[in-house]
Amino acid sequence: MNRPRINLIVYPDGRTNVPQPRVARRARKNAVETVLDLAIRRFQISDGTVQLAARRLPLNVLGENLRVQILYASKPARYRGIFSFRHLNVTPGQGPALPSMWMPA
Repeated sequence: MNRPRINLIVYPDGRTNVPQPRVARRARKNAVETVLDLAIRRFQISDGTVQLAARRLPLNVLGENLRVQILYASKPARYRGIFSFRHLNVTPGQGPALPSMWMPA
């Protein structure tokens, strides 16, 4: 993925600009909905940007065996997620790559 942009806003009360998925009105009391279930063998993000408040952070990532699962629970309203990967190299801006990390996939 080339030049992705993320603009995350965190309001003083802790809410964010991340939208809540629509949950059926007749959902059970503690309805849980799978928002994302993803597995990728090799991934690369080039020339990306993450903006948090007024701070813009460059993002370049190369990794293997990515697994992401994000769930949304309606009561209380919250996201839960599992994120794992095997090798990951993160390069902040034009600087050198940070050392590879390992997490079981």
